[in-house]
Amino acid sequence: MKSAYAKYSHVPVSSGVTGAEVAACIMTASGINDVQIIESNQLLGDHYDPMSKRLVLSSESFYGYSTAAVGVAAHETGHAI
Repeated sequence: MKSAYAKYSHVPVSSGVTGAEVAACIMTASGINDVQIIESNQLLGDHYDPMSKRLVLSSESFYGYSTAAVGVAAHETGHAI
């Protein structure tokens, strides 16, 4: 996981959107409006917390516009769905 993340963290997405923006877009498209997206300082600590309805993204995933950041954010959003 870490090696794949490291490799794709240097590959920007062509749209220039961040991981947080992707997560919000996916949730909106899925009709989910009660999940909070928050930033965490923990590297690769990205997760969905169903008890508090929070999608927690590392700073790299939250603000990042790399393929890795967007992919991690989309994956975690899938757990919320």
